[in-house]
This record gives sequence, C-alpha cells and structure tokens, in this order.
Amino acid sequence: MLRRPHDPLLGTFHVPAGEQAIWMLSDHTPFDVRVDHLDGVAIVYAAGEIDLDSAPRLSTVLAQVAMNSTHVAVDMSEVTFIDSSGLKVLIAAHDACAASGTLTLTRPRRQACRLLELTGTLALFDVELNDVVAPRRRE
Repeated sequence: MLRRPHDPLLGTFHVPAGEQAIWMLSDHTPFDVRVDHLDGVAIVYAAGEIDLDSAPRLSTVLAQVAMNSTHVAVDMSEVTFIDSSGLKVLIAAHDACAASGTLTLTRPRRQACRLLELTGTLALFDVELNDVVAPRRRE
C-alpha cells in the first residue's frame, strides 16, 4: 500500500494532482503528502510529522508545485509536529512563491503556530485558520 512515486535521489519527483505520496519513516511516524487543485489554487495536504527525515520530501513536493502554480496553500490541519527543518522548507516555499504568487498556510495546529511565533516567522506567512480558501491578493 505504500507508494514511492520518485526516484531514489529525489531528482525526478512528481506528484500528479489527486495523487498521494506516502513515506513510512519508522514504525510509528508516517508522513503523508498529497496535492490537489481547487479553483486555481494548488493545495498541498501534509499529514504527520515534518522533521529532519520528512522535510526533504515535503521540500521536493513544494518546489514542484511552486514551479507550476501561482497560488499555493499548505493544509497543515493533520501536521502533528513540525521542527526547524520543516520551518526551513516552508520559508523556502514562501520565497519561491513570493515572486509570482502566494503561499498560504491553512489550519495549522497549535504547535505549528507556536513555532512560527517563537521564531518570529509568523508575519512572513499568510495564515488561514479556518479552511482552504482562494488566496488573498496582496496590495
């Protein structure tokens, strides 16, 4: 049931819309990411722990999505943990999207919000606490 739609070196990774990529990082820590498109927004659904092991995989997915989409939303409602490795990935994705579009973090849990607050990076992101919505236009 576990699928790895990428080459071992992460060089040609691609997750088509509606597909799902799952990595089992240990017996107890799954990480799941899938991409969908809704009303012109690429939605990256992440679930599980975003840490040193899973951050490179999320980075690859976000980089691919950022190249092909103007508006990106990262649904973090199922992210149970995120460390500085995950934060670095989100900052890089923000930077990649900033030139031609937007990156919105949607429904982050308390731990993720706290990480953003403590590191002073909360103001960097558009954060939507309710549901995945169409991106807001920056003035």
